[in-house]
Amino acid sequence: EANEGEMASDTDEKEDTIATEDIKLEGAQEVDPNAMAAAQEGAAEREAAYRAVLVSARDWVPVQLDGADGGSATAPTSTPAHIPGALDVQVDSTTITRWKERRGGELERMIATGAVALLDAKWVIRLARQDGRFKPRQALPDEAFLSLTQVQAATAGLELPVVCVSHPWLQPEHPDPHGHNLQTLARALEALLEDELLCNGTAGVFYDFSSMHQKCRRANGSAGDEIIGFDPSLRGGVGRYASEQALFTQALHDVSVLFSHPHTHVWKLTELPPDYDHELQYKQSGNRAPYEERGWCFCEQLLAEMMKSGYLVLDLGKIGSWVNFWDMQSVCSDVRRAPMLPSRVAAELQNKSFTNGRDRPIVARIYAEGFAKRWGEVEEIDYSYLDWGDMEARLLGDVLRKIRAPNLKKISLSLNSIGPEGTVALAEGVKGLKGLQALVLDRNEIGAEGAIGFAKRMKNMKALQY
Repeated sequence: EANEGEMASDTDEKEDTIATEDIKLEGAQEVDPNAMAAAQEGAAEREAAYRAVLVSARDWVPVQLDGADGGSATAPTSTPAHIPGALDVQVDSTTITRWKERRGGELERMIATGAVALLDAKWVIRLARQDGRFKPRQALPDEAFLSLTQVQAATAGLELPVVCVSHPWLQPEHPDPHGHNLQTLARALEALLEDELLCNGTAGVFYDFSSMHQKCRRANGSAGDEIIGFDPSLRGGVGRYASEQALFTQALHDVSVLFSHPHTHVWKLTELPPDYDHELQYKQSGNRAPYEERGWCFCEQLLAEMMKSGYLVLDLGKIGSWVNFWDMQSVCSDVRRAPMLPSRVAAELQNKSFTNGRDRPIVARIYAEGFAKRWGEVEEIDYSYLDWGDMEARLLGDVLRKIRAPNLKKISLSLNSIGPEGTVALAEGVKGLKGLQALVLDRNEIGAEGAIGFAKRMKNMKALQY
């Protein structure tokens, strides 16, 4: 069985819905039935205890992705106060107001139900200082995670205290077996936590391997330190409990919300370890493509760049020396691409690298969900000062021409390098947005030709004021 490196989804396999039965793996050795029965009895007890904590998992069937196992879409009948083991804290009304103003409500269901568990940034920093390693979510201690109220309490002035990590898995069974990316991430988190404008004391970290339920449970139900199926000693394991699989399936939807949210941070770990090609350090198998060629990474960065302010999307592969977060931001800021239609992304994904090719349509669907949500609700978009030219203007015009954006009132494209051709392409795109009130194009390279072409196409834009 080939587990996907970047999240090990395998969502179209029937085995994923089996909680305590033996999962047959290609090349697996036969298991003693008596020994397996004893192991399954212990696994069943662990499963029952897990369900007792995750109250919502009893009656909740998650929304189904195309090709994923599951049932009809229903909402949770109840939600636990916090994820297992995390502590609830009191949150003052001013902080709750800031949380709501930054649309933190979009994250509440995924955290409260346990579909997603956010790591405590302070715990991640301590792990790096101790030269530790990330483990699957089920194998981590309770203190590794933040409850919903702890995340809310960390909300400060500007953005949500949530960092989403986009990274290529360095091995199929473990994304960072030697802690290379952990050290980089911890250093950046230290800079973030020092800035009181961005977080209050700590931040929640979404790191897929440790924030989503992984297929790591051995035959006796205990959680291993990596994904099963690659280590012969772990073959015949449970993988995920049924309740964990249900939450994992829901979490796949949540990926689009987390990465595309206008007020979450997205940090990209784009640099491969210097010894990545050393066969004694890393197995020379699985998906070994660079960051830009990975399908999951491609989707995550496009979601992140869609609506966010520039300083919220950083490339930690450019890591250098800095004094504070804003120094880090100036060093690690990245080129921002124009948004792409889901159909174009689906076509691009055909040429991207996956450990498990079955994830390709799942990733395309995740992008489409995030795209539809953000464009359906957005009121203002600021693409100023990005050094965009005619190519980016054409891509944006194509998106604007084909989408439904009923709430979009203002588009800012100041301080770019858009010429006559790009200006006309933009005009073709926006002329169907009847509610658009402002299109800001100052300090570009429009010229007389572009201005005339633009004006001709704006005749019926009654709501447009400037």
